[in-house]
Amino acid sequence: MLHLEHQEDAQAEQILAPLLEAHPEHPQVHLLMAMALAKTAPGRALSHTEKALRDTDPERRRQAEALRRVLLDHVSP
Repeated sequence: MLHLEHQEDAQAEQILAPLLEAHPEHPQVHLLMAMALAKTAPGRALSHTEKALRDTDPERRRQAEALRRVLLDHVSP
């Protein structure tokens, strides 16, 4: 997603929010939202990685797991 590539996380979040409303179980959208929220809202991002781990694509699952590990280091218990 172009906004994520350009570090435009807030814009990406605005685009992804309606997509999640329309497709609340879509793992790839959850992964993208987790990436968009990772720096500003790691707790929220972590919840999206959990849903992204349901993806059937092994590469996207690996990406979600890698992001999840990083976020766990930055989220208060």
